[in-house]
Amino acid sequence: LMAAMQAAKVPGADSRCLSNGTSAMFAFLKVARQDDMPNDPAVRIFVAYNPEGIEPIDSLQGLFDLLDPCLPASGLESNSQLAFEVFPNPTEDAFRVQFSVSAGVVQLRVFDAQGRLVQQAAAVQSGETIKIVGGPGVYVLTMQDEQGRTASRTVVKE
Repeated sequence: LMAAMQAAKVPGADSRCLSNGTSAMFAFLKVARQDDMPNDPAVRIFVAYNPEGIEPIDSLQGLFDLLDPCLPASGLESNSQLAFEVFPNPTEDAFRVQFSVSAGVVQLRVFDAQGRLVQQAAAVQSGETIKIVGGPGVYVLTMQDEQGRTASRTVVKE
């Protein structure tokens, strides 16, 4: 379902959003299992409108990536997730990321507590220092390596 949302992410997909340069004004996923209560679905994530032109589907992806894996049990390898560490955490301004050199160069995305994408870097190397551009708060980092392995961590900026 999330992959379908990403596939539909085209600026102007909802013509009301074309002037904002995004595909939508907000994004949400609500998935209920057969035995879920009507007001308590298994998955309910929502990203509200951001006037700065930040793509809400990308922000939704960051929140979705934090959920427990929901892929069917198939031929997934045990090393399908990227392992990385963030320190210091909490931090006053910047943090360092450390991951296996075999991961190569990774893509980093930083989301605020509301799920808005606030910064990204296409080529981060292990040991690199990243400065958080936002104010104090809780941030979610997602990383993806060249093999498609992903991981997320929470960072607190004081």
